[in-house]
Amino acid sequence: MKLPRKHALRGAQMWRSGNQQSRVEEVDAPAVSCLFHASLSEWHLGKITSCHTTMAAAVKLAKELKDIPSLANALFNLAVLAYFERNASEA
Repeated sequence: MKLPRKHALRGAQMWRSGNQQSRVEEVDAPAVSCLFHASLSEWHLGKITSCHTTMAAAVKLAKELKDIPSLANALFNLAVLAYFERNASEA
């Protein structure tokens, strides 16, 4: 279970470094995807506080990038997280 989180966080680091060029054009920013996948991995590992911090970082990054598809995907995964936590008002 720790390996998916590790790879998701590494993907975000690579994207932020600016040294990696993707050969595929993604619909949303890869760093945002990496962050929300890392967040969901953290939730599954029981790291609830860290999970919410990482998910907030994904939403914040999507807003900073003004990337609407990334923001929609991050908000969707935020709702998934709320569903996992049985938080109907947030979902």
